[in-house]
Amino acid sequence: RAIFAEAKALHVTGTGLSRPATAELTLDIVRAARRAGTAIVFDVDYRPVLWGLAAKGDGETRYQRSSDVTAVMRRLLPFVDLIVGTEEELCIAGGDDDVEKAIGALREESTATIVCKRGVHGCSVFVPGEAEQRFAGRPVEVLNVLGAGDAFLAGFLRGWLRGESLATSASWANANGALVVSRHGCAPAMATMDEIRWFLDQPDSRVAAQSTKLARLHRRAGRADDHLLLVLAFDHRLQFEEIADAAGASHDTIPQLKRWILEGFERVAQRMATSHCALLVDPIYGAPLLAEATSRGRTIGAPIEHAGSTPTQWIGEGSAYAQILARPARWFVKALFRMHPDDAATMRSAQLERLRELQSACDALGRDLMIEIVEPADKVFADGDLPRLIDDLSAEGIEPMWWKLPPLSASDWRDIERALDARESDAWIIVLGGGKPLEQLHDDFRVAAEFPRAAGFAVGRSVFGDAAAAYFAGTAGHDAVVDQVAERYGLLVEQWLAAMGDRS
Repeated sequence: RAIFAEAKALHVTGTGLSRPATAELTLDIVRAARRAGTAIVFDVDYRPVLWGLAAKGDGETRYQRSSDVTAVMRRLLPFVDLIVGTEEELCIAGGDDDVEKAIGALREESTATIVCKRGVHGCSVFVPGEAEQRFAGRPVEVLNVLGAGDAFLAGFLRGWLRGESLATSASWANANGALVVSRHGCAPAMATMDEIRWFLDQPDSRVAAQSTKLARLHRRAGRADDHLLLVLAFDHRLQFEEIADAAGASHDTIPQLKRWILEGFERVAQRMATSHCALLVDPIYGAPLLAEATSRGRTIGAPIEHAGSTPTQWIGEGSAYAQILARPARWFVKALFRMHPDDAATMRSAQLERLRELQSACDALGRDLMIEIVEPADKVFADGDLPRLIDDLSAEGIEPMWWKLPPLSASDWRDIERALDARESDAWIIVLGGGKPLEQLHDDFRVAAEFPRAAGFAVGRSVFGDAAAAYFAGTAGHDAVVDQVAERYGLLVEQWLAAMGDRS
């Protein structure tokens, strides 16, 4: 009862009336809510099978006339402010097989606003003393009808309870219902307001409902600040081999070093008051660590590029789609591309083909994508080069969850954000370390803190480089490696959090 004093509305369904005990309890609750001044929403939700009017398991039968059902529902009508149902549901509530006559009968019993759901044709709204108002639907390809009614009502209530116009409330309702039926799934398929607003702005609802833009909005919705990543990146392969070779050590010793690096990460992740610690680990030398980190619920990314390849090739055999499909769904995909805006046309074309394949696979499988951009062997980045490149790739439809970029000047940050804003991109930016000393990275973090798309860092050699050299040289054991990794990675996390303040 205390909740009713604060609630805007109480939502009850006809299913709650389908058994005598729950019917009486529903009516008692409705009376208590009414005394508290709470609005009452009646979702007719008629399912004959639950009233014993269809065979058990027959959920397909949506309408069966019954004067007994009508009589029970009518007990609720004097208390309600909003009645919502399909044509068949309003017929059972009103006690007539003709929907117009049924609505007239409901009006005799109630002063509620009545909403009639008409599927692809949208809905009609009946307000006491006013003519019927019809609001067109948004046609889409129907894949599944589960959850459509709940989605419709969620959209309508968002407007109705906030005092929006009936036209606005109905447009949100029709859009949310349409989006749910255009997707596989029930509650997880329902849209956010960002999705609904974007969908309503599109001229062709059928095309919009299946667009990659909408799929990305949906995948990223409701994830709060999951885009923030403070990554310890030790997915390197060639770099570890080169350090081992310089010390005359076997490549077989690399997995042990990576295990100790993971221990250093875990020491920091367990003590820091942040949920954003994340890992980049390769499936070549770090396969067992990927499994362990997954079992601990860590945020994990794994590279898909073949180390050192330009144009970028995939790490294993087969398409990007097949390789990503074989990975756990919660891993994000990371791919490194050596690119420059002044690359030759043939190189640009080859890289763009790979990027499109990768983007398409991640979109189809609903995987988060991180694209790392570094300098090609024969070029360096000057101010303005990275903004030009990111704008160019965005124009080609490449939109990862994160761009992983070298530390940027303030002007490059500003230009990249402007370019992404102009293209309505949802991408974030992760700062890579590039082997810089920690104090220089701290300065880079302070620059990044001024820009809204800054979403964290991915640093590797700056953390483990010295420890790796000592390990392969035989001068550093377990404790020395773990301590140094934990100390340096922990310092970077603290520096980022301090630079960002409340943002992280």
